[in-house]
Amino acid sequence: MKDLITTTTAQVTMTSVELVDYINSLRDEGAALLTHADFMKKVPKVLSEKDTGFFSDIYFDTYGREQRCYKFQKREACLMAMSYSYDLQAKVYDYMTALESKLAETPPKVSLLDSARNTFDNALHFAKLFNLEGNQALLAADKATARHTGFSPMRFLQIELKNENQTINLTPTEVGKQLNPSLSAVATNRLLDALGYQEKLGSAWVPTEKGKPYAVFLDTGKKHNDGTPVTQLKWLSSIIKHLL
Repeated sequence: MKDLITTTTAQVTMTSVELVDYINSLRDEGAALLTHADFMKKVPKVLSEKDTGFFSDIYFDTYGREQRCYKFQKREACLMAMSYSYDLQAKVYDYMTALESKLAETPPKVSLLDSARNTFDNALHFAKLFNLEGNQALLAADKATARHTGFSPMRFLQIELKNENQTINLTPTEVGKQLNPSLSAVATNRLLDALGYQEKLGSAWVPTEKGKPYAVFLDTGKKHNDGTPVTQLKWLSSIIKHLL
């Protein structure tokens, strides 16, 4: 039998249509079917005219027509069931109690949009940590969101963004080759140091505050003896105009 109970994050409810189906599923062989129309007439007598308005709802019949019904909370569903028999009331009470327990154990469902929004916000945050800005950061966040959730905010909104600052990551050797005159890796590092873009920390070069907007640390895929990843300092191609 199909699940007759409608669950929400706040409570378990049962519509009059579902309750009639449930009552009919428990009827004795040969007993007359309870119609929804007869059940609807009985509701105001059991719950009082004043209270029925709180539980008014609609449903669509097999022909797609909008019809009136009621959506009951546990108390009202049990009162309606009791108007037929105490045994039926006990069954409805036990059934809805079991659903309440199941609902309490089930983590709330997160919609695709909520999941995508959370992923996008986090991805955008990380993009900015790596000095991506503007459309470049938004494009990176959109790709990460689509990759991890299957949902692209840009496709959803039917918009396109141009990458305003198309850059590539360069080693000091590659940076030096694009200077005029060209420089070796050692000479390029000295130039970056002299212009205040990097400084020595122990035996390694690290970007200064001035250099951070143009620098990225990339994982080489290798590890030190202690297991920490080996990273390499590279420079965005946008640094080159500041070295000419």
